[in-house]
Amino acid sequence: KNYATSLRYKWTTNTDVTGYKVYQYNYKTKKYKCVKTIKNTATTKDGVIKKFKFKKLSTAKKYRFRVKTYLTYNKKTYKSSPCTGKTTYTKPATDKVIRMRRSKKKKTISVAFGRLPRVTGYNVKIATNKKFTKGVKVKSTRTKKGFVVIRKLNKKKTYYAKVRGYLKVGSKIYY
Repeated sequence: KNYATSLRYKWTTNTDVTGYKVYQYNYKTKKYKCVKTIKNTATTKDGVIKKFKFKKLSTAKKYRFRVKTYLTYNKKTYKSSPCTGKTTYTKPATDKVIRMRRSKKKKTISVAFGRLPRVTGYNVKIATNKKFTKGVKVKSTRTKKGFVVIRKLNKKKTYYAKVRGYLKVGSKIYY
């Protein structure tokens, strides 16, 4: 499961091993580094899902992880070959609307927001109520300017806005 600054990694347990070594890939050194060793307990059963949460990660960034099993027998440790590495991305940070400016003559609203690092674009959502259930308009933009203009609005209505950044990798979009 992906979050803005953390990721959850899961795998199926095996009772024949002593434990697991969780590795994180470093793109600068092009090597994996062991970040956590997790031991099997007496209550561990075969086929149970084991989870590990990576914390304090950067937002909207690519990460790769993998797991190796190890067995300790006669005071000697044997490691398995690693499983295939899983590549994923953290979600972009949340963004706030800094300013909404309505033009007096035209039926437009300019929405200004803070720029987020490493995002592909932004979704700006406009609605006529605070719960964003009525009169909803969504505009996706790939702007680097930090604002977007939304047109064809009713002059007499009050509008609310919210913004979220997204990261597009291939056909997958991370919000």
